[in-house]
Amino acid sequence: QRLDTTGVAPTAHAAGLGLDSDADTDTDADAVLRPDEPAPSLDAADTLRNAPRRQGNLFRVRAVLDE
Repeated sequence: QRLDTTGVAPTAHAAGLGLDSDADTDTDADAVLRPDEPAPSLDAADTLRNAPRRQGNLFRVRAVLDE
């Protein structure tokens, strides 16, 4: 029920950002801190191809909130 965390620094992000790594190497920070640039969208047919349930061009899922 308990874990000794003495000497473990708190983190602000669950994934290691690798900010202390060499600038010449790829780090986890590349995935988290990359520039936000537009990219082509996925094709609806390809996206829904393996969906267990769908309705038209939408995923069909069970309700998760009570009304």
